[in-house]
This record gives sequence, structure tokens and C-alpha cells, in this order.
Amino acid sequence: HLSSAPETWVSLALLSDKKGKHDSAHRFLAKAIELSPTYARAHMLRGSLLNADGKPGMAVKSYRKAYQLTRELPVYQGLVESYLFNSQQSEARVFAQEALEAYPDNALSLTLAGNVYFNAKMWGKARKAYEKALSLNPNCMEAVTSIVELDCSEN
Repeated sequence: HLSSAPETWVSLALLSDKKGKHDSAHRFLAKAIELSPTYARAHMLRGSLLNADGKPGMAVKSYRKAYQLTRELPVYQGLVESYLFNSQQSEARVFAQEALEAYPDNALSLTLAGNVYFNAKMWGKARKAYEKALSLNPNCMEAVTSIVELDCSEN
């Protein structure tokens, strides 16, 4: 008897992804979404896998569905990253701004804003956002990675 809980199928998708079996991961996510179309985590993971597959346009669709269901920070992160990956700067900016408004003192939301500035080659604003993010949470790996990338880009 296979589970009717979408969480089970999302867990199987995560395990398959870890093993490098992307096709299986996508099938498991499709099953999770079939069982529970309103399970936002399945849509978020599908977006993440599609980005990893180099399909940011399709990832945006998955993250948009998740966005209809929840306004959690990982949804904003997925939308901003997908739009930047797809060279849609203005859309990325809209969601980074919305994330900042929803999560004003959060290192990740500041990093998302910084990434939009970085993508627009606005180095000073990007650095300011990353430094503020790191002052709030020195362990925010997204901010650490982004400021290192900025340092490399400026040199």
C-alpha cells in the first residue's frame, strides 16, 4: 500500500534527487501534487529541481503556484533566483522587494535584494545589503557566498 500523504512523496523526491535520479524525483513530486495540489512544499521543490535542470522558466511556474499557496521566504528565494537565472531583472526586483517588506530584518531577504543589485552590477548597493545581512546573521551561507562572489567580481 503506497502512501496517500504528499509528504511521503516529497521525501522520496528529495532522496531521489540526492541520489542524482532527477527523473524519479520529478515523478515523485508529480504524485505529491496530484494527491495534494495545495501542498506548497511540493511546488517549491519542483521549482528547485527545475532550476537545477537549467529550466528557470518552468521553475518560475512552480514557484508561482507555491506563491499562491504561501508567502514563505523560500518561495521568494525561489522566485528571485529563477527570475535572475532567466534574465528577468524587473520581476526578480519585485519579489525581492516584497520579501524585504514581509521579512525586513532577515538575512536571507536582504541577500535576495543584494543579489538583484549584484545582477544589475550595482556593486555598492549589493555590498551594503550583504553586509547588513551578515550583521543580522553571520552564519547566513547565502550572504557569505554572495559577498565572496561580489569580491571576485569587483577584482
